[in-house]
Amino acid sequence: MARWIPLPYLVTGPVLLDVYGMARLDPIVPLAADWWWGELLAIAVCLLPGVLLAELTVRRRALRVRVALQVMLFTSVLFVAVPVLTMTATRHAPAFRVAGDRRVHVGGPVDMILIQIGAVITLIALAAVIEFYCAGGTPWPWDPPEQLVTSGPYAYLANPMQVCGVLLIALTAAEDHPGALRRIRYEHDSPSYALDGIRAVGAVMTHLNLAWAIVGWLISAPVIAQFLQLLIDASGGAPRDLPT
Repeated sequence: MARWIPLPYLVTGPVLLDVYGMARLDPIVPLAADWWWGELLAIAVCLLPGVLLAELTVRRRALRVRVALQVMLFTSVLFVAVPVLTMTATRHAPAFRVAGDRRVHVGGPVDMILIQIGAVITLIALAAVIEFYCAGGTPWPWDPPEQLVTSGPYAYLANPMQVCGVLLIALTAAEDHPGALRRIRYEHDSPSYALDGIRAVGAVMTHLNLAWAIVGWLISAPVIAQFLQLLIDASGGAPRDLPT
């Protein structure tokens, strides 16, 4: 649409239609007196950045802005929208209530180590994005670089951004587990089994690629796994109760 409709119309048209329609949906959709605050927030956070990104992508302009907006969008979808919608579907509660019920508990040496690991993974993902930017493109398949990127993280991984996203999700998933956890856990449905501690980390590695899978098999092997787990426990990674 950004190719045929001027940018001002793309913004003002949906806003006017939403404002006009929302006020006439009562009593199907009851509105509070301050509902327009949510309208302004949606315009500022969702509509304007989305329209701007579409316009710049179609025109192939402002590469730096396009890349920055894509990183913000990916981060919001992966770590805000997807978790909230997932919990909404499993708890059968409105999304805003589920989001308001979330509590972040950080403390202890294990959390500090995980935060540092997450920071390193994030830097690797951003380095991959920068390689695309230097090649004149973005991570989106419909706005790619004009040439194949084989430098930076792409010299070692075919999909570093996807791998980093999976690892970041794995680091944050434990806080949303329905049961009581005392270690990092890997659960498999068919066949059904669960692994804890260093063996859980090894199981996750088997899903990345062959090189990481070999490392995962090695650290999960009998005797080696027990020895590594003993070292981790002695270094502050012993089992502990996670606050809920």
